[in-house]
Amino acid sequence: MPQNKQGFSIKVLTINTHKGFAPFNRRFILPELRDAVRATEADVVFLQEVMGTHAIHSLNHEEWPDSPHYEFLADTIWNDFAYGRNAVYPEGHHGNAVLSRFPIADYENREYLGGGQ
Repeated sequence: MPQNKQGFSIKVLTINTHKGFAPFNRRFILPELRDAVRATEADVVFLQEVMGTHAIHSLNHEEWPDSPHYEFLADTIWNDFAYGRNAVYPEGHHGNAVLSRFPIADYENREYLGGGQ
């Protein structure tokens, strides 16, 4: 009995945003990074080291967005996103995020404390 198989494909991208800076923090490149990520036409984008907020950088860099970096990168392309803050410091925080063309029904950010837990 022949089976009717229909294919489904999904395009995935993973990228370390380095908090929006080029290597060695020489230049703020988040707007360029957004263009590059858009060009991939990925359905789901996994981001590491994505900035939630930073009070000092926002004053020192003219192109620093008013929104968190994951929202800036998502723009109108990826309507659903989830952010997990995992590094907090006096100036702000950064973490990991997922941008998706598909609905994200629910998410939870869990802290890993180490020690085999």
